[in-house]
Amino acid sequence: MATWKKVIVSGSNADLAQITSSVGIDTLSTRTDRHIAITGSATSTASFGAYIGDGSQLTGVGMDIQRVYYVSPSGDNSTGVVGSLNYPFQTISGSVVQAKADAAAGSYHISSSVINIMPGHYFEQDLQMDGGTYYFHPGAILSPPVQATANKKAIFSGSSETNNLKILGQGEFRLQSATDGQNSPLITADAAGTNVHFEFDHVLIEDATWLELTSNATVNVIGNKVSSTKSVPGSGFIARSNTSNLNLEVNELFLSGSDFLEYRGDGDITAKFNIVEQHKGSGFIGYLPGAGAQIEAWWNRWTLKDAAETIFSAGNNSTPATPHFARLHGDVFLETDGDQAHPGTSVPAGSIIGRFDSRGFGQFAPRNLIFSHDGHVYSKQPGTPYYLHPDGSINTSTFHIDADIDHSGSNEAIFIGGGNVKINGSIDIESGHGINIATTTADLVDIGELKITANSNSSTPLAITGSVGSAGKPRISGILSSNRALGANINLTGSGIFANDTDASQIVNASIKSSHDGGSTFTALSANPYTASFGRFEGFSASFAHMTVSGDSLLEDVITTGITKLGNDMSDKTEVTGSFNVTGSSVFTGNNAIITIDPGAAEGVINVQDNGTSASEEILFFKNNAGTQLGTLGRSGGFGAKLQLKNNGGASIKLDSTNPGFSAQNFAIGASSGDTNNTLSVTGNAKVTTGITGSYLTDNRLLTAGSVGQIESSAITWNDTTLTVGSSGAGHVYATQVTASEVKISSLAADRIVFVNSTNQLEDSTNLQYDDDGGLNVGGKLSLTGDLIVSHNLTVQGTASFQNTEDLDVKDRFIRMASGSTTTGDGGFAVQQTGPLDTEGFGYDSALQRWGVTSSFDASQNALDPAAFMPMTINGTENVPTSNQVANETRYKKAGNMYIDTNASMEEGGVWIYV
Repeated sequence: MATWKKVIVSGSNADLAQITSSVGIDTLSTRTDRHIAITGSATSTASFGAYIGDGSQLTGVGMDIQRVYYVSPSGDNSTGVVGSLNYPFQTISGSVVQAKADAAAGSYHISSSVINIMPGHYFEQDLQMDGGTYYFHPGAILSPPVQATANKKAIFSGSSETNNLKILGQGEFRLQSATDGQNSPLITADAAGTNVHFEFDHVLIEDATWLELTSNATVNVIGNKVSSTKSVPGSGFIARSNTSNLNLEVNELFLSGSDFLEYRGDGDITAKFNIVEQHKGSGFIGYLPGAGAQIEAWWNRWTLKDAAETIFSAGNNSTPATPHFARLHGDVFLETDGDQAHPGTSVPAGSIIGRFDSRGFGQFAPRNLIFSHDGHVYSKQPGTPYYLHPDGSINTSTFHIDADIDHSGSNEAIFIGGGNVKINGSIDIESGHGINIATTTADLVDIGELKITANSNSSTPLAITGSVGSAGKPRISGILSSNRALGANINLTGSGIFANDTDASQIVNASIKSSHDGGSTFTALSANPYTASFGRFEGFSASFAHMTVSGDSLLEDVITTGITKLGNDMSDKTEVTGSFNVTGSSVFTGNNAIITIDPGAAEGVINVQDNGTSASEEILFFKNNAGTQLGTLGRSGGFGAKLQLKNNGGASIKLDSTNPGFSAQNFAIGASSGDTNNTLSVTGNAKVTTGITGSYLTDNRLLTAGSVGQIESSAITWNDTTLTVGSSGAGHVYATQVTASEVKISSLAADRIVFVNSTNQLEDSTNLQYDDDGGLNVGGKLSLTGDLIVSHNLTVQGTASFQNTEDLDVKDRFIRMASGSTTTGDGGFAVQQTGPLDTEGFGYDSALQRWGVTSSFDASQNALDPAAFMPMTINGTENVPTSNQVANETRYKKAGNMYIDTNASMEEGGVWIYV
């Protein structure tokens, strides 16, 4: 008998014989006291895309759950069953032992096994499974055993027996303190060719080592956060890489106990961080790095606080055959307290790169190191952001600094104690030196594009503190800009710009910019003969007995009392953008003696002020190479002006504001005049804005061209209101457009539509006319080739036929079918296929009270016999459909209809089907 049936997924009441899923079924429950499993008395024949759960009675699933070992603190190693969430193992090591045994018995490699660790805290070490996967769920925590005396063993070991180690998921790993000092590392890889892939959510290190990598291991580490809170006994590092390749991607790194990473040998290290906060020690330390070793790190923000020393340092006791590289990228915030000093010095630590200390094995210089850093540096500490102290006698290392440095400490922003140094960017200092060159060799300090801003009178932008003999000569290959005086002992061999050169001993081949006012303050440059060859000399105003400048421009006033030469042997172009006052005579020679003036102001290109007092005076003369005047521009009377254009000295045209007229009889524009009767001849167009008078012109007549080309009056008159063509009753008017307020044609009848007939005359139509109600009456056929838009009602009293209609837009929200019907009946929609009798029908069957569909439907029969029906879904809060009013109506008790109990939980179900 047809009735409502509940959909059951477990238990003896299930009415479903089988379940088919092509995308998979997940039966992991969100409840902690039990899991849902698909069970039954019969073997399931379901075909699953994927399955997570017990699976003890399932076959043909997409994943071999016979090799998944679940681990839970509530489990039991003695009763653990592979692939069973209901019977997990208690320990990770217990599941690994079982996985190895099953692999040996099944003759398959253990790399296909998965140790699935559920939430809980586990205390284990020495886990070895070659190629197998450890998967840690969120909330799963792993630590070494807590014991008073224990042998030091790694939690995960990569060795000759375990070449491949894979740790996945979002586990947390805590390396707590051990009372006997036997601190277990998290991961070791001490065999050649070992591969490690490690994913995690958080690694917490108290006094143990996180990674110990040797013998050409390849390690990939991806995680959210690493925290170090205590000093690591012995090594002092939380990670160590020896001739291994290490790739780190960690979102947040917090260092408050020990140095971060020591690397040795010739391995490659890449590291990517979002935020690093360092409170102690060093970030990266290269101890005896091998030839070709490389380390490259990126971060968004790295902050040094408290007693942090450096981000990077490296050293060797011998020079490697080939360079090793350290490339750092990211912004740095230096906020140390200044209590920690660089090893072997009294210089406060807190640097991006600092002096190397091998932690008890001596202090080595960085030999054959190529170091670079780019980013923004914010320094609020006494220390030096870049402490380049390789060794004064060893200059095999190169340091590239491309940074913007904001430094408020008392020491220099960059200290150079040796090596090749290349600097670009900017330095903004509050006190101390911008750059301090203590010891170097000539041309080993290369300043490219660098701007130094000193915000204190006690600040020195660039200082050489070594002796004159030992201090190197910094080469300026680009532009060096400074707002204050440089230090002493400076020999510049490139091109640079300085704002105050008071203490410079000599400057050679430099580009100079100065903002001070000269005089005795410029004695450093005038101590020797002023023979410097400058790339540029900008912004200095002073008096010199003799000044020679070979360059591109002088940007401010030049005032001289002797001879001033601009250009190289008077052949270069000279540009003056300030004032140029000449009290004597000036001669311009050079390339075509061209003078280009660009005023950049509103007064004009050339502004000539006449300070003469005579009534008339010539101001400008234009002459040929023989000295003959070709034109003059001068003053006429007290305030007038005159212009003369001459032909080989003879007057040709003279315009004089105080003497109207011109010297010759005729004035021709556009061509020579052949008229001698004081005629103005214009060859081309003439524009007259006030009026033209002449003997050929008559009032109120339109103008036309006469027989000899003169302008004269025509026979067409205009009296401001009427245009008259010819005499009364004569003449024709031809126009392409006539605009008038009223046009009257006596032959046209009232209320008729006017059109152009076959003889191009206006005629009215008897078939088109307006009625008294404002309507349009059409007596014949009306054909439209465009769109018809009806903004009011459309009444069709005949038959409406729509042919070749592609789309029908209906603004109404509801369409009433069978309008006017007073009895029940079928109705719906029909989509024609091959012909009027072959349609796809969708409609309402009034006899069955259901909506359905059918094919090969003949809509002309006005009856629908559905082949299939639309299922209806009823939502209610009653736990059974028989208690729901709508579900109990006869019209909804149809096979396939569903009832949903919206208050039911996932475990209780709540889905009913009427069958």
